[in-house]
Amino acid sequence: MAMLTRLHFVLQVTRALTVRSPPSGLGLDAGTARSPETGSVYIPSSTLRGVWRTASCYAAHEMGLTCCGSKHPDRVKKAHSVLAEAGAILVEVSNEKLCHVCSVFGTANIEGVVFFTDAEPLGSIVSTGVRPGIEIDDYTGTVSRGKFYLVETVEPGSLFRFHIDVAVEPPRLSLCQIVELLARAALYVEAVGVGSGAARPYLWRVERPGEPGWKADKPAEAAKQLGCTGLEQLFSRMWLPAKLTMPSSLQGSETP
Repeated sequence: MAMLTRLHFVLQVTRALTVRSPPSGLGLDAGTARSPETGSVYIPSSTLRGVWRTASCYAAHEMGLTCCGSKHPDRVKKAHSVLAEAGAILVEVSNEKLCHVCSVFGTANIEGVVFFTDAEPLGSIVSTGVRPGIEIDDYTGTVSRGKFYLVETVEPGSLFRFHIDVAVEPPRLSLCQIVELLARAALYVEAVGVGSGAARPYLWRVERPGEPGWKADKPAEAAKQLGCTGLEQLFSRMWLPAKLTMPSSLQGSETP
């Protein structure tokens, strides 16, 4: 399986979020994820992968591709069988027929072709706070008595960076289709939500690991160098805006 493309993203928190973990501060009922080595807040790759997979279902429908809409192993197989019976186009991987989204993200038995890193703080542009929360009764829809608590949050405006590595293994989707699926999914990430809040991803660089000097910092360059010229307009919609320009210390970095 050859690694072909790396997509670099900046993630801007737009609604205070918490990726639940045991509280680290006295008086907190819930803390957000922190690195055990550095103590810095971060967003786990597993969280990003889950959010992107959900968002990719919306993107797949937009592209005319299939998505089973399930992650549970037993339900996935059943959903694929239902799609097959309905005459939907599926992708055969290792003798299993998968929806397009599962062929990219993988299943319990089959490895996917996209790999996420943790989202690490972008310099010092990350802030945390403590916010009150209330527990809502699932049956009545009202506040449960005595269920007030304090939650550590990552505050709006905080910036993180991460990347997605894309590999292609025939006969799955082409590189351009996979990149388009991930890019279109990025436009749905804020609506899907990250943790208990929301964040908006911006693409800011495309490169090919192992090929020094191969990098693109503008939408047109990225689409052209990937050989996916039809993606220029899509890249332009999600490219890092000038007001969120990367710090100069990272601009020239091959692997920020």
